[in-house]
Amino acid sequence: MVVHRLLMLGLVAALLLAACGGGGGTTAGGESFSFDVGGDVTAKLAAPDFTANYSKDDSAAPVIVHQLWFGGDGAKAISILFYGEEPPAAGTFTLTSDFSTEPGTVSLLFVDNSDGVKSFIPGSGTVTLTQVGERYSGSVDAALTGGPVGSQSQNVTVKGTFTDIQ
Repeated sequence: MVVHRLLMLGLVAALLLAACGGGGGTTAGGESFSFDVGGDVTAKLAAPDFTANYSKDDSAAPVIVHQLWFGGDGAKAISILFYGEEPPAAGTFTLTSDFSTEPGTVSLLFVDNSDGVKSFIPGSGTVTLTQVGERYSGSVDAALTGGPVGSQSQNVTVKGTFTDIQ
């Protein structure tokens, strides 16, 4: 189980870092977000210095993931992952700590590449999501564990809000 978790974490961290380098989307008219990361790593990810987007990835079917992504400086990113065929609906979701990809599960990943690759997954927390049409708003309150690849020795918190992400 630990090996599977570390392999999945490494894979997702690599995908997030690739997204960071690519810009990840734009934050336009009415879209806003602000996340504070505290603990063993500290950061603030907020518009307009960072960008946000929503995407659906079915390239690894049968695993389908809907992602709200926040990043853009090439070093830090937060990704909220909703697994399943259907787009996420409004509600409050308990974050999955075992990094399950089963439909209906929700996870969150924070990656910091500013001083070597560090990735963090939930130990506990929630995501509250509202939806208006194709725009997502909500909040995050999570405690995550992780660190350099292969390590689970550091702890961070992620708290923040996002509005009208498309």
